[in-house]
Amino acid sequence: MTRFGFVVSNTGLTIARKGMVCGIRQSCAVRKAAPIRMSSSGDSEVLEGPFKGNFGDWYLTKDDVIGVRDYRFALLGAAVSSAIAVAITLGLEKPPLPVVDAFYLLANGFLGLSLWKIHIYMKPMHNLLKVLWGVGMAGAITALFLTGEGLALGSYDQTLWMLATGWTFVAMTGLFFKEGICFNRQEAWGLMVLTPILTGGHFLHLLPVQVERAGLGAFAAMFLFFAYRKFQQPATDDLGDKSVFDHLEQQQKAA
Repeated sequence: MTRFGFVVSNTGLTIARKGMVCGIRQSCAVRKAAPIRMSSSGDSEVLEGPFKGNFGDWYLTKDDVIGVRDYRFALLGAAVSSAIAVAITLGLEKPPLPVVDAFYLLANGFLGLSLWKIHIYMKPMHNLLKVLWGVGMAGAITALFLTGEGLALGSYDQTLWMLATGWTFVAMTGLFFKEGICFNRQEAWGLMVLTPILTGGHFLHLLPVQVERAGLGAFAAMFLFFAYRKFQQPATDDLGDKSVFDHLEQQQKAA
């Protein structure tokens, strides 16, 4: 089976083959072809296949690859924005709070995009993660104007505000769980454990300040590593078995 990955060069973003691998649920035909340049045309040109799924054959299309690209760049945007906010907070004695808040909201926005682009077989779970993110984002915008201290500092000092803002972290933990259980990436498992420990530990006033600062730095570094490693996976990893999605959609229509 050919394996697709992403390669960034000075000529743009392309799809390149990365050896031969076959997952448990799918197999595919081997095809010799030059790397295919990605476009944003939005068409459904078939790039590779057929792949053998649990409910029939499926094909990798240009739309699929663009969707995976958007998901991975959204994760990268969330990771970079989070890392900048953490670096400013930990690195400066008097961090500019409006800048921290701006990167906090930017990270939340990228997280929301990644949750819209992620592929999850169980639609109710996928919808739940999106709702949790939406509630948390609404809470963050509310806290920005009503805490009297801005978003980040207000949520930190007045921990009850975390009941409004913290749902984005619940959604984030769900995303890390999905990535961990699907691909068994250690950084995904680490983030899945670290995120609730930091947020829950602060909410319950269980963590010393130095532990929180160290944990925050570890979270930012691990999130960056996690986002970087996503680009080393073949596009088909993040798609899963498309025949399952088609089967579930048909079942829903028939119900």
